[in-house]
Amino acid sequence: MKRWILLCLVSCIFLTIGCSKKPGDITYQQLDYTLPNQEEIPSTLRQQIQLAKAYPFTMEYKQGEDLFLAVGYGQKPTGGYSVQVVAIGEAQGRVQVVTKLIAPSPDEYVTTVITYPIIVIQIKDPGVPIEFKTSIPTLKK
Repeated sequence: MKRWILLCLVSCIFLTIGCSKKPGDITYQQLDYTLPNQEEIPSTLRQQIQLAKAYPFTMEYKQGEDLFLAVGYGQKPTGGYSVQVVAIGEAQGRVQVVTKLIAPSPDEYVTTVITYPIIVIQIKDPGVPIEFKTSIPTLKK
């Protein structure tokens, strides 16, 4: 009888450990992407970005088999800002695009000019919805 109770107790512990994955934990299939240069970005998308750049935005633009994803962080008071891709992955019938704004460090010399940190990402069109997320902004070190 003691063995039976011990066996049940050990089984419950292993089941609890095996099922301890949080509901928000999702495994994503990493997607390949490129960061096109200015000339490779479709002119229509460039025009749309120019119209939207003063405020934070996200955009999708399909051209053939490619999908261009644009993320802008709005107007900033100085130079020295950049945008970084944290992750691009597919899971549960959608693509998640995570980007992060990198701010200049406080001791960095920057230009005193209004800037618009934007990133354009090119992927093969996955044919599923795109979800944009931003990571916590960081300072350059």
